[in-house]
Amino acid sequence: MTGLARVPPAWKSRWWWWALPLAFSILNGVYLWMHREATSDFAQLQDELARQVRLSTTLEQQRDRYSALLATAESNRAGVAELYESRLATEAVRLTEVIAEVKGLARRANLEPRSISYSEVDIEEHGLIQKSIVFGVEGSYSEIRQMINLLEISEMFLILEEIRLRETAGETLGIDLVVSTLFAKASSSDHSSADAGETS
Repeated sequence: MTGLARVPPAWKSRWWWWALPLAFSILNGVYLWMHREATSDFAQLQDELARQVRLSTTLEQQRDRYSALLATAESNRAGVAELYESRLATEAVRLTEVIAEVKGLARRANLEPRSISYSEVDIEEHGLIQKSIVFGVEGSYSEIRQMINLLEISEMFLILEEIRLRETAGETLGIDLVVSTLFAKASSSDHSSADAGETS
């Protein structure tokens, strides 16, 4: 019995039977782990890309909104400048035209303005002067209604502030009106030009 050689166990003598499947299982596990990590990284990249796209869209919308606001502000500034330069020119430039317009509109309604007087209010914060023209007329109801309508649609920027009815002799109606308009305040250069024109 002592002369017999020991036979190694079958799993040792045939190790490749279990080593190859084990190696394959290990490699497969590593591949699955790497694939899962790559998939996770790809999902994160997709989320980050989507976030960047949303941010870019938001920034573009804000840019468009600010561009529109800027265009509106520039248009408003241009409109205000045009209003001050033309429609609300200085008193020296427009007053004669305004008085002529008021008298002309009254006469178009077959009325004659009487007892014309003036008052003004300085609107310092806006660089404007509000000039009021106070006058009375007498006539029929239709004539007075026509004159009021003409004043309201005038392109001379006239504001009909007050209408006061007063007693008259006969069948005619008598009213006193307060019509105002705005003038841009004259700058120091305007005053200098006016003074130079007067001395010349």
